[in-house]
Amino acid sequence: MWSWLAGALLAAVAAYLYRTRLRAYRRGSTLSDEQIRRIEEQGRVELDEPLDLAEIREEEERFWEETAWDEPEEN
Repeated sequence: MWSWLAGALLAAVAAYLYRTRLRAYRRGSTLSDEQIRRIEEQGRVELDEPLDLAEIREEEERFWEETAWDEPEEN
């Protein structure tokens, strides 16, 4: 009898967690009116920010300048 009660309680908790996560997922995946308008006009919408190529280049140069490189061993 206790195993049935524990199973029912576990199923109820699992259902509650599933509904909570599903609700949170749906809230985060909605489109704004502006995004919908862009899809209608252009056929697509960019959700990620565009890459800043100048910033990427600066970070790469800083990496190559600041990283200590070992000299190759002579054989």
